[in-house]
Amino acid sequence: VPATPRPVAIGTGARLRPGPGAVPQPRFPCRSDAGALRGGRHDAVHLELFAAGRVVLVPAGIGVGLPHRRAGAYVRGGRCTMTVRTSEPTGVVELAPGTLATLGDLFAIWGRPLADRRLLAFRSPVRAWVDGVRWTDPVRSIPLRHHSQIVLVTGPTVPVHATYAFPPGGVTHLRP
Repeated sequence: VPATPRPVAIGTGARLRPGPGAVPQPRFPCRSDAGALRGGRHDAVHLELFAAGRVVLVPAGIGVGLPHRRAGAYVRGGRCTMTVRTSEPTGVVELAPGTLATLGDLFAIWGRPLADRRLLAFRSPVRAWVDGVRWTDPVRSIPLRHHSQIVLVTGPTVPVHATYAFPPGGVTHLRP
């Protein structure tokens, strides 16, 4: 009989709710036409972060230049967009077609630290899973692949999800 997953509380405070960022990288410049995902095929990855036994929110607006155009908690566009970005606070990361990127690239675009012993403001070993399988290579090297489920944990053990139910029809599309 499978164990019932135990819920993990969403963290409060700046360390557990970091804001979005958009730091252009040589491979991922911020452009007004940066693969705006206007229909057609696109890729999406789900990222879950846990620190100090709490959920860390992955914010909407990573990879979207200020000022953001918002609809509630969702970012619908900005001055520019990158081919790796978030538009909703669910942990879904959008990738323009053909984009090859790693988790290290996402964190560089976000402007937040990630290393084997650092996750955002937390300094302790970072454990990683990809599609429910323990990742033993450097966490920055995890590839962002279509419909992957990536879980990073620092601190106490939490339930690790092997899959994510992506919405039918894909994620909300950003417009520059």
